[in-house]
Amino acid sequence: MKLVFVVQANYYNWEGSLDFSVKPLYDKPVFYWVVKKILDAWPGAAVVIAAPDLEENRVMQPHADELGVKLYYGAEQNVLDRLIEAGRLSGAESIVRVLGQHYFFDTDLVGKMMEQMATGGYDVVKAPDDFEIKFTAEVVKMSALESLQEMIGTNAELGQRSDVLISPVHYIASHSELFNVSILTDLPVYTTKELYAKREEAAKIYDMYDGDHIPFLTANPSDSALFRHYEIAAEYIDSDSVVLDIACGDGYGSSYLAGIAAKVVGVDVSEKQVEAAGERYRAANLGFFTGDATNTSFADGSFDVITSMETIEHIEDDKAYLKELWRVLKPNGRFILSTPQNSIGSVPLIPTHVREYALEEFKELLGANGFEIVRMVGFKAGNLTIEGDAVGSGMMAICRKSGA
Repeated sequence: MKLVFVVQANYYNWEGSLDFSVKPLYDKPVFYWVVKKILDAWPGAAVVIAAPDLEENRVMQPHADELGVKLYYGAEQNVLDRLIEAGRLSGAESIVRVLGQHYFFDTDLVGKMMEQMATGGYDVVKAPDDFEIKFTAEVVKMSALESLQEMIGTNAELGQRSDVLISPVHYIASHSELFNVSILTDLPVYTTKELYAKREEAAKIYDMYDGDHIPFLTANPSDSALFRHYEIAAEYIDSDSVVLDIACGDGYGSSYLAGIAAKVVGVDVSEKQVEAAGERYRAANLGFFTGDATNTSFADGSFDVITSMETIEHIEDDKAYLKELWRVLKPNGRFILSTPQNSIGSVPLIPTHVREYALEEFKELLGANGFEIVRMVGFKAGNLTIEGDAVGSGMMAICRKSGA
């Protein structure tokens, strides 16, 4: 079985900002070190860098030449086609898909996946969806990718789903009724010291995230995981709802919700973000204010709905945050929040994250602080969700205020 490593890289992320795969690290882009790590662990391995066919991505060619690997330029929005064509370029029967930003991927873990693929006859082998995604990769048969491509070609509805085209390997792994799937159970255990060492180095990659700069642009809103969170939240907002969007960032989500609700108040701790949001989005029922999520100035029971996307992982005192939002929410009001899901999230890689939660840990936290969970959504990768399956690399809770 010929196995080829396909390293996904791009100058831009799905929101249109600089992708971490091209972030400079030790005078080289991150994807360079990912490829080098592969070649050091598996000398002579066949490696293809797969990137969208954009002029900006031509900067990758000198690095590919230096490393002695192939570079494939393909479809910008269709990752499935890009992976298939990159695999075919080297005659692959199976590929190991590694994201070019995953500098910390664990070669021992990936080695176990490769062994399992070689001996088990699986279509895909991967770690659990809630295992730290930046430590892992996936091994998938070309025939499985090609089967999905054929399914899309004969199913118009499936072909319109950007979540499937962007996250095809996770779609395959989520459909064991169609594919032979193996979810690895023999997972590595990292010491707290090891995790802190990785976190310290990760600060060199993820330093662009801070309170004043969150690279969520709106060039491709339907492809953005964060925008999808607001679309789900909108299902629980009525035309007469008064909504608080806490940690609103650049205001795009608040503006979207203002097209549905009677009134939306966007609050963020960053004066710069609030100022930019107020200039960018103007509506009679929309306002932006600076404030602290753990100590707002609003009266008790002010809001019908509170949304808070990718916020709680940044807050030192998560219980104070939940207590405050419970206070300003009306009795039986809805609280909708999203956060990364990580089974080993006590020391997260992202330096601005205080902690990340395992699924059951998160549910217990919400329940203990006065919120009854109505629905849990698991994001497998990007926008990809499977109804009824809350396990993922990210999660979203739709809650009702209880005990009021």
